[in-house]
Amino acid sequence: MTVSKDQTAQGSQWVSLGVFPFNAGTTGNVRIRATSSPGYTIADAVRFTQQQATPVDIVVDAADPTGVTTTGAWTPSTTTAGYYGANALNDNNTKSGTQTVRFTPNLPASGTYEVFAWWPAATNRSPSVPFKVTHASGNLTVNVDQRTNGSQWYSLGTYTFSAGTTGNVLITNAYTGPLPVPSQCYVIADAVRFVKQ
Repeated sequence: MTVSKDQTAQGSQWVSLGVFPFNAGTTGNVRIRATSSPGYTIADAVRFTQQQATPVDIVVDAADPTGVTTTGAWTPSTTTAGYYGANALNDNNTKSGTQTVRFTPNLPASGTYEVFAWWPAATNRSPSVPFKVTHASGNLTVNVDQRTNGSQWYSLGTYTFSAGTTGNVLITNAYTGPLPVPSQCYVIADAVRFVKQ
């Protein structure tokens, strides 16, 4: 493609010639050619800037009807400030081990993703909540103290995921901490975030 530029204007700055696809290596180039127009033609420098793909950053919120499935009774709550979105789910301090919330993203591409969780912290939270991350190579459980690090994205680690909905994060209200079990041991399921690396 040929692009004509008026060199009597826009000097001493980068002037875009457009956006084009290139193969790796040295097959692409820019050739500057003098025309029959009066005046000097200047060849100085050419710059190639790779366009970055749109970052993949997906949040699955507890209120998402398509990305979240639950078993057992979970109560939407806004009692403690700092929740993500409209509310957070809590297990009503049952410590049953049978209540679960599964966060399933629809990932547009396979690859490595860092996984984060969000919850509003309080002193009556469980000190050991199991977050089971299912990824392309299996699964890993990360036990999280929900009394701390609240109202921020807390990293559960980096994992490889396939595109689509095969990966997920499962929160259960099973107590996995030291005995005796605290009398107040609320488990919170609020939001999970997947950021492509």
